[in-house]
Amino acid sequence: MASTSPLLRLPRELRDIIWAYAVTLNSDDADVYDVLIGFWGNKSTTRPDFLPAVCAVSKQLYREATLEYITSRRFVLADTDSTALLNTWMSNVDRAFAQAEALSLVHYDPVQPDDVLFSFIARCTNLQTLALKSPFIEKKASSQSKPCHGSPSMSSRWNASNNSVFYPV
Repeated sequence: MASTSPLLRLPRELRDIIWAYAVTLNSDDADVYDVLIGFWGNKSTTRPDFLPAVCAVSKQLYREATLEYITSRRFVLADTDSTALLNTWMSNVDRAFAQAEALSLVHYDPVQPDDVLFSFIARCTNLQTLALKSPFIEKKASSQSKPCHGSPSMSSRWNASNNSVFYPV
């Protein structure tokens, strides 16, 4: 049965452009918007509170707009619980892990790595930005960046082409 909605009769490519505007409406002009995971009200893993209202209209709009929402956000993970919560939610959204482009880990512990966290990161196959912040890292001022073994700082540069982390030393 064909949809009677003029919006849903548009080609998918046009709807994706509309969703890009809809999920960033009332936001500043930043390229990526932070979403602090684990602090939304209902902790739902099917339709969390942080999603825009357009995602609650219908199942089809949820599927389409949610993917654009994931692409335009940097998910901020504070602990293992927030990682597990985001992992469970994204597991229920078709192609969600492939849409995730930016993650920020606000309490990265290089001494005791988190298997849940690294498993989650491995599932994000299109990851462009990975920011690690650790209380164990002392940031040093430098105008050069070079690859080095160890823990990166927040000003690190992730190079997806060779899976390396560059940071000022």
